[in-house]
Amino acid sequence: MVSVETWRVAQCGLGLCLILFAFLAMSSIEETTLKDMSEQDPSISPKAGYYSQTIIYGAFVISNLIAPPIVAIIGCRWSLVVGSVGYTIFMSQFLYLSNWTLYAGSALEGFAAGLMWTASGYYMALNSNETTVGRNSAILWMLSMTANILGGIYLLIMFSVNDASQITESLANILYGTFCGVAFVGNVVFLFTRSTPKEVEMRELKRANYLKELVGTFRLLFTWKMAFLAVPYAYTGLHTSFWSAVYPTSLSFTSNFPLSSKIVLGMNNLAVGVGGAAGCILFIYIDRYVAKVGRYMVISIGGLLNCFALLLIGLNLPIDAPFEQTTGSSIIPPSPWIACLSGFILGIVDSCFNTQLYAITSSIYQENCAQAMALFKFYHALLSTVSMFYGGLLILPGQLAILATFTVASAVCFAVVEIPIRRRIRLEDLGIQPRTVSQHREESIKDLNE
Repeated sequence: MVSVETWRVAQCGLGLCLILFAFLAMSSIEETTLKDMSEQDPSISPKAGYYSQTIIYGAFVISNLIAPPIVAIIGCRWSLVVGSVGYTIFMSQFLYLSNWTLYAGSALEGFAAGLMWTASGYYMALNSNETTVGRNSAILWMLSMTANILGGIYLLIMFSVNDASQITESLANILYGTFCGVAFVGNVVFLFTRSTPKEVEMRELKRANYLKELVGTFRLLFTWKMAFLAVPYAYTGLHTSFWSAVYPTSLSFTSNFPLSSKIVLGMNNLAVGVGGAAGCILFIYIDRYVAKVGRYMVISIGGLLNCFALLLIGLNLPIDAPFEQTTGSSIIPPSPWIACLSGFILGIVDSCFNTQLYAITSSIYQENCAQAMALFKFYHALLSTVSMFYGGLLILPGQLAILATFTVASAVCFAVVEIPIRRRIRLEDLGIQPRTVSQHREESIKDLNE
């Protein structure tokens, strides 16, 4: 029988699914939409999509630092509601688009995102224990990644029945009107989430110490474990901004596909969602085995898969694809099937990193989980901001090289944190205190010296 805690996590995941259906589908076409609209309205910059995403993630960086005390004061439920409403407002401004509404809405959405993501991670942790945290993080992320499947199907249908060569104002109104409606349903789902007894108890203790909550976030920032985890945290930002914005934009701007590039974009979104959901479903069933052999093994395998996907993308797309509509040559003729295979692998990699990072963060930082989740998203947003900044400036091979470098560094840093923890737990299970082992080593050295 499914426990109450699992139902709560699933409800939170459903809310995220609906919000991300709208946001991720929007992100994948935002630069393309705004570039097409800039041809009709010169006041809109051709790179407005990249500017908007940079503002979103820049505001997200700041929001993550102040989110924990807000969550402590108003609770997870209202943090999820308020945060998700920010997404809905951002979607709605596309129906009355202007420069000031675009950039103001982007800033609002970024601040709202910090609140929503901190609360969702904390809510998942409150409804988990040592044995269920890996499974629950996989459930939460699986439902989140299902948004890509639904978004991909929706875009595929819309671009198939409409002229896929350009996103006109009338088509944009249909697309963004749908996004607003779906996001609003997500707001309602979050409205009906329930507080856990543990949250109520902890909130009463923390309400009077919101300044201490804020200080605690900054203190946690400078601990050695957080310093190493910062690298994979940051990598998720690079990875997400690439598969959700830069890569779809590159597909949309590549004119050499045998199919319409907008159709390929929709197919890719679907492939990313299927890959992410498939990875999460797998982790739900093998989490106990993963916990036994080490979560760093999943991160390492995900890193290898990611490097393979990046290689395929580098072979398949022109180097100037992130910037503008291009007929430039690539190493192999652009193939929609290779594009979708790459997207599928990127989705699997996303599930590998995020499920294991949610699990290890919830396990290590049980007492200050809200601050840890906020720092997770802080680093995520920081590198997303950087990625969006250079996304419209740096050629594709340069972006792929940065991603590959961070992939390797992330796997190493994750292992540096997890392996000592696993060794300590193993010794404690054997009834040996780690301190005793070190003392034994010192005594052995002393005996040798004598």
